[in-house]
Amino acid sequence: MHKATASIEKRIELGMAERLKLDKLPRWVHGIGMGGTVLVLLLFIVVFALYKDVPVWADWVPASEFTNPQYAERIYPDSIFRTRMNTWSNLVYVCFGFYAIGLAIYDWKRKLPLGRGYLTFAPVQTFLFGVAGIYLAISNPVVAYNNATFWINQTSKFLEQVVIIDENQTTITYAFSNFKTDQGLSDSTFVFDVTNFDGAIIDLR
Repeated sequence: MHKATASIEKRIELGMAERLKLDKLPRWVHGIGMGGTVLVLLLFIVVFALYKDVPVWADWVPASEFTNPQYAERIYPDSIFRTRMNTWSNLVYVCFGFYAIGLAIYDWKRKLPLGRGYLTFAPVQTFLFGVAGIYLAISNPVVAYNNATFWINQTSKFLEQVVIIDENQTTITYAFSNFKTDQGLSDSTFVFDVTNFDGAIIDLR
């Protein structure tokens, strides 16, 4: 077996914490990741409890998607969280964001050389990624009026058109045509062969 393949198979057999090296992080990094998430969760709970049935959006002009909803979840028009499933699931982004901030501080303290990777060498990018994740998670419930409609050919099963309407009611249309099938490509074309690459291989399966 190729050495790179053996290394990948060995990592797959590891537990989740070992594979992601979570067990090697200082406890204060987990404190930032989980502690920050819990604080935002408590904030969400307090806001939801205070404004659950208060029409705080009464003076806002709703988007057409709101008046003719096509969401896969129920919309609560007179609640602070109009799309509740979407809002609560955003806590995952909050968790990722706080962990990214914790990792950025950890990398900044270690001051690793550029050879260890650019993100560890310049942790400000990881920090900004974390802040952006938290911001999107908190702001998303307010601007959750995006809508995407797909047209799929019933005969060919090919995607023909996508129409996206953003929160500003701007419509963007993507049209797909001239699909070519049976181009004589072998199955091996779509198989990743580790023997064709040198150096470390990062497997994110």
